[in-house]
Amino acid sequence: MNNFSQRRIDVATCWATNRIAVLDSLENYEESFAILEEFKEWITNIGNSKDELSHYVMKFPSDINKYINKSIKDLD
Repeated sequence: MNNFSQRRIDVATCWATNRIAVLDSLENYEESFAILEEFKEWITNIGNSKDELSHYVMKFPSDINKYINKSIKDLD
């Protein structure tokens, strides 16, 4: 695996673990588990097809601010 592909996998791994940690801290366990399952499927299927890695790259969710703001308001 070349360095570019490895970096993309490393970034995706960091994203998934951070996202799971945030969702767990917000006690949103169902979504946390869903991310875990999707990530496991994604990581085990890399290289199974001849498509480029970019086909499998996850996008950062745009709604994370909604959860963070709700959590902050709940603390006030």
